[in-house]
Amino acid sequence: MKWHRFIYGLLLSLGVFGCTKGGIQSNNSYSELRQFARVNCFYWYFKSQSYDVNDLRNISGGIVEKSAFPLEVFTEVSMLVREYNPQVEFKHATSPLLARCFYIDNDPEFLAKLEKL
Repeated sequence: MKWHRFIYGLLLSLGVFGCTKGGIQSNNSYSELRQFARVNCFYWYFKSQSYDVNDLRNISGGIVEKSAFPLEVFTEVSMLVREYNPQVEFKHATSPLLARCFYIDNDPEFLAKLEKL
């Protein structure tokens, strides 16, 4: 299953280093929360597919460790991500759990909830 490793690497690089737009990007503190939300979204997708999530867990842990936000804020972000259900149409072959991870960074509704934390 070499293809799943390639996709995993691609998603990880997009999740951690992806370019983003929006007002929160200029604020480094909220940038950490956005990064965490993106990685956490991929975590839930990979877990649903029974893929190894240790690397994603380590990345999430690193974001939490370097952040000034308390752990409770990251717990709330994780709950927001789990509840996140964008109102967009997906192509038939695309899993909604995966596709939502590509919308989370630019969804004004999600970002507004994130700013309130």
